Amino acid sequence: MLLLTTRGRRTGLPRTVALAYAELDGALHLVGGDHGSDRDPGWVENLRAEPEAVVELGRRRLAARAALLGDAERAVLWPRLAERLPAIDLYRARAGRPIPVVRLALRPWDVVLRGERPDDADAIDAVHRTAFPTDDEARLVRLLRAAGRARVSLVAERDGRVVGHVLLSPVTVDPASDPRALGLGLAPLAVLPAEQRRGVGAALVQAGLEACRALGARFVVVLGDPGYYGRFGFRRAADAGLHGDYDAPDAFQARALVPDGLPRPGSRVRYAPEFASLAG
Repeated sequence: MLLLTTRGRRTGLPRTVALAYAELDGALHLVGGDHGSDRDPGWVENLRAEPEAVVELGRRRLAARAALLGDAERAVLWPRLAERLPAIDLYRARAGRPIPVVRLALRPWDVVLRGERPDDADAIDAVHRTAFPTDDEARLVRLLRAAGRARVSLVAERDGRVVGHVLLSPVTVDPASDPRALGLGLAPLAVLPAEQRRGVGAALVQAGLEACRALGARFVVVLGDPGYYGRFGFRRAADAGLHGDYDAPDAFQARALVPDGLPRPGSRVRYAPEFASLAG
């Protein structure tokens, strides 16, 4: 169980409720079954009006941003949710209607996530130079930004200081499956060493994925540690028949953001050309 505090849509006052939850792909999911009521519970309506909320998990107090799942994504996730929350099938049958599912992207209480601003460039550069042994990642960010390919660029702030950054840029699929289908590559992700293992990186990944959904992206790829990125729903791309530019089949991973969002098996996913410029 967790405690969820929302802002009352009519009163503006905090409203706290205890709820069961399921953790899937690195995010908490809540089901607005309300024991089979014919209307959505108040906390769901509050989140529709104001998606920012507070979550208490044991002794941890976290900030959260809510997103209501669309019909297609809810249908895909429902069997996994029902495994963890068996009562929801009964609630849905009683209600006789679709039941809302809410995804919560968590972040540390004192961390603010926001889009990159022009005056953040030096601070972002410093984060990457400090987090990595070379300046390759910092240079990559500058190249992608200059080329107009930083489709998603988010920073994490603590006490007004930039402590983390994530960037996602467009990828191409060969052979082209649907020229309208947008896929993004997550790289680079960096957090200052003193801020690591405190949930900042995870918060940036989740916020980045939500930003990709808002852009209409169908999938995201990443080249990184499977143990880390697997927490967010990334799976070995080769298992889906996808290939990348680098000889790293275990590290190259993909995640669909919509049902059937991955390219066709046999496709090669290519990062932006700025990545190749770092090979030397």
